Amino acid sequence: MEKVYEVNPLTRVEGEGKIYARVKENVVEDVKVNIYEPPRFFEAFLLGRSYKDVPDIVARICGICPVAYQMSSTHAIEKAFNLEIDQAIEKVRRLLYCGEWVQSHALHFFLLALPDFFALQDVFELTKVQPDVVKAGLEVKKAGNSIMALIGGRSIHPVSPCVGGFTGLPPGYKFKRLIEQLKNAERKVLKVSDWIMENVKVPELKHELELVSLLDQNEYPMIYGKVASSSGLQVNQEDYDKYFDEYQVEHSTALHSKTKEGKTYIVGPLPRLRLNVSSLYPQAKQYAKVVNDKNVYMQNIARFLEMLHALEEAIDILEDYKEPSRSKVPVEPKKSSGAWITEAPRGMLYHRYELDESGRVKSAKIIPPTSQNLANIEDNLKALLENRGHESDEELVRLCGMLIRSYDPCISCSAHALQIKIDR
Repeated sequence: MEKVYEVNPLTRVEGEGKIYARVKENVVEDVKVNIYEPPRFFEAFLLGRSYKDVPDIVARICGICPVAYQMSSTHAIEKAFNLEIDQAIEKVRRLLYCGEWVQSHALHFFLLALPDFFALQDVFELTKVQPDVVKAGLEVKKAGNSIMALIGGRSIHPVSPCVGGFTGLPPGYKFKRLIEQLKNAERKVLKVSDWIMENVKVPELKHELELVSLLDQNEYPMIYGKVASSSGLQVNQEDYDKYFDEYQVEHSTALHSKTKEGKTYIVGPLPRLRLNVSSLYPQAKQYAKVVNDKNVYMQNIARFLEMLHALEEAIDILEDYKEPSRSKVPVEPKKSSGAWITEAPRGMLYHRYELDESGRVKSAKIIPPTSQNLANIEDNLKALLENRGHESDEELVRLCGMLIRSYDPCISCSAHALQIKIDR
């Protein structure tokens, strides 16, 4: 017996793609996630360009997490040039990254994912029943945008980050002005935090996950750390290629990734939380015990806790802010290569560059978190259809879309929204 289910492209995702699943006699025979928008060729755009152009170009890969692309690229090039960056500059970079996490996580959790948990069509329906929750989320997002706008010059595609630091920084008193806005946002979101943790019920799904993230012994990982996994891996960032493979699949323009042993894996808030829970700030840590790392739907709970963490850390940095003596260090190009990984809101982001003696790009490799997750998403969807096959067709389609948004509503970056079709 065979039935066909089709859903028009889902809302609350950025990018174009579809899910295809074939179920025959209650056996899941095939699951494919097809990203069908054209490849975007950013790695090719970089060839022959000066290292100075790289941060501005790669920021355009994503309008939600441009800082992650800028930080991964600048650190990879700085590693190639053996640059030592002032600690005060690094602190501003950390603050900028906190701003991106805050605004991205708030957007993802409150506006794109939260309606799923109450079987609502979108955030507008959620606003009718829980206006205070949505307002708190918007206040937090606004606070994150303010950090990015102050340091980066604007909140979307910041213009000040560069190799060596920043092209310029505002005076210190402007940083201090942000403290009250962030504290006000924190107060509002903490008012609804207990309600969120009590009422956001994730669907049941048991499926072993290979969790991969940076592991930082000194702080919650954003820019530094070793590549670690729940199965015990701990390696330096530059050795990433020795342990993970990126490969093409016939059914998608987006590349997929697996470990060298052929295992799919997951990157993002859930792996980071599982591997670095001891480094969370107190407001986030108090809720961490509820997170089950064998259920991918928990990604959004982990995302909410990371948002609380980044908000707390940003306030701490601002309260102790000391104006750097300079905004960047001198840069001396040389023929070399370098690789770096930072933790984008949606997971590890790998950049590697080879440069000539004048600092022009000879080769570039960028592996976004979405393409690292895609193979694992297919495994999770298969597990969902096997474990929840008794559900109605309508409910299965809803759960599939919800699963995708647990990972990433922004799938554009993987093509270097969703349409669901199930054949029974």
